Amino acid sequence: ASGGGYNLNAAVDTLRYTKIGRLVTVQGYVIVVSEDGTPSGNLRLSVPFANAATAETSNLVCGAVRFLGHGTTHAGAPVCQISSSAAYLMIAMSNDDGTEEYMDHDDVDTAFDLVLNMTYMTAT
Repeated sequence: ASGGGYNLNAAVDTLRYTKIGRLVTVQGYVIVVSEDGTPSGNLRLSVPFANAATAETSNLVCGAVRFLGHGTTHAGAPVCQISSSAAYLMIAMSNDDGTEEYMDHDDVDTAFDLVLNMTYMTAT
């Protein structure tokens, strides 16, 4: 989130990744324990390598994400998503009417758990 961020539990604060050629898999579990400053905007999580920029929308990639203890109801099943040549993922949700929205600071409490698994391709 822009304007601030989140502090992680020091014992559960590391995701892992594997890169084979251009293929990157990021996975793991982190626990957010508090806000740092005043988070605003969409939730973002940096990834170790930027997503490859490709023709049309073949670079739009979704992966599994699970939130625990986040204290709110989400519009639809959230997925982690990387688009274009981004070096971060965001959490996308599908609404009942088929529209899409991104999870922001209002969709989570000051503390929550996050589990994710995503595979994407880099440019090199």
